[in-house]
Amino acid sequence: RSPNRGVILIYPLVPVIREIVKREIKTDSKDFKKDLWNPFKRNIIRKHKSIKEIDERKPLISIALSLPEISDHVSIPYVGNNRYYEEEYGRTN
Repeated sequence: RSPNRGVILIYPLVPVIREIVKREIKTDSKDFKKDLWNPFKRNIIRKHKSIKEIDERKPLISIALSLPEISDHVSIPYVGNNRYYEEEYGRTN
């Protein structure tokens, strides 16, 4: 994309909990990624196998925003939530 244009990404994320993976891929291994998660992706997700608990989960809607850089020393007003700033640095007056 052109560096003069912004982009917004909106996409759903469906969290998969560890217990579902463990139940679907039966092994006594302690290496979750190698012996559980990778086979789960290969044999279940990529083959679109339906698992009721995953199908019924509501997705988290994720948003990412990227705006072009402005080099003219122009300030752009915007409104944001200061919750995390206040947690880290305290309230400002």
